[in-house]
Amino acid sequence: MPATLIAVEQEEIWGFATTGPSQDTDLPNLRELWAIYVDPQHWGQGVGRLLMTAARDRLRGDGAREALLWVFAGNERARRFYEIDGWRADGARRAEAIGDLAMEEVRYRCALI
Repeated sequence: MPATLIAVEQEEIWGFATTGPSQDTDLPNLRELWAIYVDPQHWGQGVGRLLMTAARDRLRGDGAREALLWVFAGNERARRFYEIDGWRADGARRAEAIGDLAMEEVRYRCALI
């Protein structure tokens, strides 16, 4: 089942992470980090790291030994964050339609053991 973890400070939502089953037909047995978001006014305060730790714990708790995520190819800040956390691009790419734009995404994978 999907799960959303929420980072809250004094009743204010600072960020969230959502995990669930892989949506990729070539990796149906993996789990996926569907989304992670931190309000920009709270960047650099460790919220993303705490959410990632909680998301990894959740994925492990679901029995996952490996997980995947998708990120926009041009989102260097997010890609750097994932790479520091141990995620690695696996070569898969896809185009995601956002309105009239086709945005390229890159798939990352990470061992959870």
